[in-house]
Amino acid sequence: MKRYLIILLSIIILSCQGKQKKAEESAEPTTSIEIENNNYSFGTIKELDSIEHSYVIKNIGKNPLVIKRIETTCGCTVPEWSKVPVKPNDKTTIKVVFTAKSGVVGKVQKSVIIQANTDSIFHFLNIGGEVIK
Repeated sequence: MKRYLIILLSIIILSCQGKQKKAEESAEPTTSIEIENNNYSFGTIKELDSIEHSYVIKNIGKNPLVIKRIETTCGCTVPEWSKVPVKPNDKTTIKVVFTAKSGVVGKVQKSVIIQANTDSIFHFLNIGGEVIK
């Protein structure tokens, strides 16, 4: 029984070391970005209307910028972006379309979360305004 425990423990240790090596090997270089204006106010729109805004992102680091994914805080906010890596000193845009849903009136504030190969893994964009009937 003792022998089986030693073998099992050895297998666990070796598999953990393998995962650590894979994680180190797959680690991509990071970069830095500058967002020209991460807060956008669309003013006032009516229910069911849509508004779009493009956020400008500049790669100010030394390595290519890879935007891995973008999430939003609700289905009424839809992002679009290029999947092509952004070279150092180049810019890209993230277009965000907000659609005011029926029955939702008043002030709204939505967030868009960018996950990229940057020093800080997550970056936030905000879009908001007022929805009227």
